[in-house]
Order: sequence, then structure tokens, then C-alpha cells
Amino acid sequence: MNNFLNRLMYGKSNKPDYTKEDLQSESRIKLFFDILSSQFGQFVKINLLLFVCMLPFIAWTWISLSIITVDSTLQERASNAVFYAAGLIPCLLILAAPLAGITYIVKNYTQDKHVWLWKDFTAHSKSNAKQALLYMLIYGIFALFGQIVLYGYTVVMEASNFTSIFRGMFMAVYFFILVSIIYAFPMMVTYDLKLKYIIKNSLLLTIGSLKSTVLAPLLALLPFILLIFLYQVWPYALIVLIFYSLLFGLVLGLYIITSFTTVVFEKHMNKPDEDETDETGEQE
Repeated sequence: MNNFLNRLMYGKSNKPDYTKEDLQSESRIKLFFDILSSQFGQFVKINLLLFVCMLPFIAWTWISLSIITVDSTLQERASNAVFYAAGLIPCLLILAAPLAGITYIVKNYTQDKHVWLWKDFTAHSKSNAKQALLYMLIYGIFALFGQIVLYGYTVVMEASNFTSIFRGMFMAVYFFILVSIIYAFPMMVTYDLKLKYIIKNSLLLTIGSLKSTVLAPLLALLPFILLIFLYQVWPYALIVLIFYSLLFGLVLGLYIITSFTTVVFEKHMNKPDEDETDETGEQE
């Protein structure tokens, strides 16, 4: 029993490190689950840390969703979206630095590197705080701007084929810019780049790696989406959703996304046959 608990909380002590060839092979799915099982206890700790850091975001999202009812008009829903995006900015700023530290830890796990949980979290939260705050401020302002534009297309402008086409085009661009965050934070904690290059490269990878751009957030959010839909017919699904989020769900989503981005970075950003400490600018 003690051995089982030790393995759960600290992983397999005799587990050999994966080689560079292992991490770049086609057996990544197996490696994904091997690391997940061997580091489950650590992931539970990281999930609790991430949940605490996300509390303002979770609370604000819950409050905003509770305002919307079945009887809400299209105009009310559009104005609520603008109101939500405005309140989201301080939540993102609170989350910024801790998310950088947690992303660094999870990124190291995807590469089977050693992690000192609290030391790595505090060190990389501090070292990436400035870039993370500036990025989240820009991201939040753009999210608000996009909701204001969509409000204009939905409520102010008259409906026509012309406005519908431009609204659809703007929504596509808006979506891809927002989802580029899945590359921004892993890139921020991996490479020594200026913020403008992090934003630029994140946008390029969002379009250039479309398969990962779609699959990564979809797989990360799938359990939450399924439980939310299940809640409509089974009230206890809400309890399952809360338990899943508290225990493991948040860090699992981040682990899935970071696993995808690690592969994308190896393909498009890492120079072949060079160590990470060479000219790639990759951080230790």
C-alpha cells in the first residue's frame, strides 16, 4: 500500500529517462501516457496550483454565464459577451505570470526532463512575468475589441449578405488569433524571444500547423464539453465536472496542448543536430 501511494505521488523512481530519439519517434502517444501515469501525483499537485491561479477567471466566467438565460435576446447575449470580455482582462493579468511558470513545468514533463515543482514554478513565473503580463494585456484588449466588433455586426448593422460574409470572415480571423495562445506561452518559456516575435511566430504556427491548432484545444476541452452537455440531462454531471477540474482536468488539458506544441516546435523552430543550449535560443 505504501509503495502504491509513493508511486502515485512521486512517480516511478526506477523509470529510465527517455532518449532524444524516443521523444522524436512515432511512439509519442505511448510516451504521452507513460509520462502521464508515472507523474500522476505531480500532475494532481500542479492541477491544484493551476486551479487556484485560475479562480478569478473561473468565477468571472461562471457569473457571466449565469446571467444568460434561455429567454435572453440576441442583443442581450451580444452585450453580455462584451461585458464578459471587459471583465476578463484583469482575470488574465492575474493568471499571466503563474501560467508561464506552470507551462514551463508541464513542458518539461512532455520532454521527460526533471522538475523541481515549487522552485521551477517560482523561478519561471518571475523570469517570464513581464512578457506574460504584456501578452495577456494585449490578448485581453484584442478579445474585448473583437467582441465589440461582433456586437456591431450583430446588433447595430442591418443584416445582409454583405455584412454576413464580413462577419464570418472576421470571426474566423478572431478565432485563430485567440487560439494562438496555445503556442504563445510554451514558446515564451522555451525560447529567448522578444514579445513581438512570440506573437508573430504564434500566429504563423496557428495557420501553418492547422491540424495541431484544431486538435489540441479540442481534445483538451472535450471532457469539459461532454460533461456540460451531460449536465442538461443528468444533474450529477456538475459534481463530476467540479471533481474532474479540481483533481486533474485543468492540467490534463494543458498537458495535451503542450504535447502538441512540443512536436510543432521540434518541426518548425528547433534547429536539427544542435543542442538546446546552442543557437536556438532555447531556455534551460
